[in-house]
Order: sequence, then structure tokens, then C-alpha cells
Amino acid sequence: MNGSLKSGEQFRRGFVLLMTTAYAVAFLAMLGGFSQALLLAAVFSGLVYPLYLRLKKKLGDRDTLAALLTIYPGAACHRCASDQPAWCFT
Repeated sequence: MNGSLKSGEQFRRGFVLLMTTAYAVAFLAMLGGFSQALLLAAVFSGLVYPLYLRLKKKLGDRDTLAALLTIYPGAACHRCASDQPAWCFT
């Protein structure tokens, strides 16, 4: 009887390992489509961070206003590149 319990436990562990591996592979496959967007977001955020710091200092440590003023021109450029009005965020 002990042999069958060990066999059942071994089967459960193997099944859990197989399912975990399958879920990990599926998750990485889904992330593959977002990898370029994530990389570009990281690069652009690094590029505009000095501008954000400068605006924050000039605005008297107003974080939200500095962030909005940093993001808006980038969003406007994106809208222009995609043939939509720059002022329209719909």
C-alpha cells in the first residue's frame, strides 16, 4: 500500500509540474506580443525623465502637473503619427 501512495504522490507532483510549465509557456507566449511595446516604453520614459525633473523643479515640486506636461507632448506626437488630431484623446 505504501508503494501506491508514493506512486500517487509522484503522479500529482509530476502533473503539477507539467501544468505549471504549460502555464508559464502560455504566459510567455502572450507577453511576446507586448515585448516591443514594453521596451519602447522603457526607452522613452528614460529619455523624458530629465525633462520631468526639470519641470518638477520649475513648478515647485508639483509631481502631477510635471508628469502631465511631460506626457502630453509625447501623446500629441503619437496622435500626429497615427493621423488623428493631436488634441483629441479619444
